[in-house]
Amino acid sequence: MSSISMSLRIGNLSNPINHIVENVRAVVENVFQYCPGGLCNIHSVSLQMVTGGPSLPLYIDAGPRNAVKLPMPIKMKDLKAERDKKAVVDELSTLPEGLEVLVYKDGEVKVVDSDS
Repeated sequence: MSSISMSLRIGNLSNPINHIVENVRAVVENVFQYCPGGLCNIHSVSLQMVTGGPSLPLYIDAGPRNAVKLPMPIKMKDLKAERDKKAVVDELSTLPEGLEVLVYKDGEVKVVDSDS
């Protein structure tokens, strides 16, 4: 199984210690939110200087990998259906009669038959 490593700059030696501690706390809280499976899917968290050298482990999980509950993947057709619900349909004076425009939130525009 492959693993993903992430590197973030959280401060420098000229920062007060309490600022660095708060930065570490904020990064750890927020990174866990965006990882599929949350904290259960994180094996370890370590601090290391940018220049290299030994790392300081902050968190290590020795639990079973089977304990991780990943969210169900979203099906493409469900994404398209949700996107279609948010689209706006309206007339456009430069189009021939019987045609309308379908405008999606992301800016995509489609010309559609007004009967459909």
